[in-house]
Amino acid sequence: MPKVLLTGANGFVGSHVLSHFVALGWDVVITLRSGSDCWRIKAQLNNVVVVNLDEVALEKIFLAHQIDCIVHLATLYRKNDDLGELESLIESNVIFPLSLVSEAQKAGVGAFINTGSFFEYVPSDHKLKESTCRKPINNYAATKIAFSKQLEKYKHQMSVIELMLFSPYGPADNDKLIPYIIHNLLKHQSPNIHKGNNQIDLLYVSDIARAFEQAVIHAVERRAGFDRVNIASGQSISVKEIAMLLHEIIGSSVECVLGEVDSPLVVEADITKAKDLLDWVPSVSLKQGLKSTFEYYSGLVQ
Repeated sequence: MPKVLLTGANGFVGSHVLSHFVALGWDVVITLRSGSDCWRIKAQLNNVVVVNLDEVALEKIFLAHQIDCIVHLATLYRKNDDLGELESLIESNVIFPLSLVSEAQKAGVGAFINTGSFFEYVPSDHKLKESTCRKPINNYAATKIAFSKQLEKYKHQMSVIELMLFSPYGPADNDKLIPYIIHNLLKHQSPNIHKGNNQIDLLYVSDIARAFEQAVIHAVERRAGFDRVNIASGQSISVKEIAMLLHEIIGSSVECVLGEVDSPLVVEADITKAKDLLDWVPSVSLKQGLKSTFEYYSGLVQ
């Protein structure tokens, strides 16, 4: 069993990855900050080693623990560009992970799993492949790409896999589209969706956790190299269809208010490489995933 250092364990995706690794019986070390909000992972804190990055230098983590693989999920996300936040974005999304991989390489850690986002790709009328040109749409994406390019330099010293996540959803999510629709329908209020004809590639979070498992196993087994891998359902669905599915699952009598845009966004991934390299395919259907997500949020209001 690999010993994994996991960053971002208290985030939405990270919390599910953490629970999955613990369920596998893996030895997990997580990094947090003094002010980290751990509501998602309270039940797991006694099952892992917790390192406070405000108190322990990175190099000391690798002296104290024989890490086989780093899974880097920590990120600072900002949708809109604000020059006042640019320094924080660079510090969190470029400087910190660069320090992390540098110290890991010095300590002889053999594998590094990075997390990318479909926001880095240039929109296309075709399925997005790992070879699709990357062009940042905002400062967040720019910092993710900046680190990715630096990380690729380590492919001769360690095994690096970058998982490009497409629209994760599931229980304990951040304040995004699906929680917004569910919360409104549960309160008998009409969700107001302005861009109903936009199409996105949704993936249930437990499938994402399995993808990280497969990436760790593959990275640890090989000596070196770099691969970028799309992790997605491989199928796009309109925001309108998502709203209608949730409306059906919840059995709400409230109608969704749906608008459309003239040039809808269509995002759909090619997941051939995930199948071939990682032996991974999604297993949770959209209806299954939406139902499980609704049941989670419904339980919170009962």
